[in-house]
Amino acid sequence: CRELPKNIFSGCSALSSVILNEGLETISDATFANCKALESISIPGSVVQVGRNTYDSNLPFYNCTSLRSVRFEDGVQKLVLGAYYNGGSIGKGLFSCSSLEEVYIGRNISYQNDDTYNTFDKYPQFYGYSAFYNQPKLAKVTISSTVTEIPACLFRSCSVLNKVSILGQLSKIPAYSFDGCKLTGLTLSNSIEDIEDYAFQNNIDLTTAVLGNNVKTIGKYAFSGCSNLASLKLGNSLVTIGDYAFQSIGSTVNSGLSFTVPNTLSSIGKFAFYKSGISSINIPNNVTTIGESCFAENTKLEKITIGSGC
Repeated sequence: CRELPKNIFSGCSALSSVILNEGLETISDATFANCKALESISIPGSVVQVGRNTYDSNLPFYNCTSLRSVRFEDGVQKLVLGAYYNGGSIGKGLFSCSSLEEVYIGRNISYQNDDTYNTFDKYPQFYGYSAFYNQPKLAKVTISSTVTEIPACLFRSCSVLNKVSILGQLSKIPAYSFDGCKLTGLTLSNSIEDIEDYAFQNNIDLTTAVLGNNVKTIGKYAFSGCSNLASLKLGNSLVTIGDYAFQSIGSTVNSGLSFTVPNTLSSIGKFAFYKSGISSINIPNNVTTIGESCFAENTKLEKITIGSGC
């Protein structure tokens, strides 16, 4: 069977377990709608489409209120996900009716664009931000070694997410990927070159962050609001720190925060470290641009060395 047709298991309220075989390619709209006893689903690596852009009641897992675990098994082809597309307002993602606790992502995923103008990249809110947006019980995520890219907003507002294992060779962490999560420690691989806007914003429990040796760009607000960050390693390739990127980091750490700025850095955006808890900083000679109010309201700042490039 290559396709599970629309509504095929809809309303099977006692269905608690499903085994999908390799070779399946499409899971259609409302396939498992109102399967309120379904607790887990493993989607084979051969599947290339899960749902279309439709009404919320036609989402493949609509009203699957017991669904706790989702696995997108390893595969070669990209997996395209549908959503409740709501142009001009907030849509709903694939699992918006479920209360997930654990997710495994085994390959690259993307979203089906409604048209050439209102694309997911331009208006993620019309697509519900993400298949996993605002999952209040999602605590564990594994991104497989076969994954090379993830979409923006993937785990945005998953407020208890504290266990994330990124095994894939990602080149960037897209915007809002882990905004508002509960990460306590972060170690990025050396494959990461860009951390985009708001990527780790408001992870207030984050205490350590190791960004990898090939990160070149940190976008605006990327770590803003990470007030308990006590240890930060920027790697040795960083070129640009965006506006508000580290606003208020370490502000609740009693001992203050100090870290090494690599000599490759050339630009620090405005308000980049505003109201942060840094105690000392050495700005290298290659830095030619420092934005306004960059270090303003740093009440713990005792020592700063500014290089000759400014």
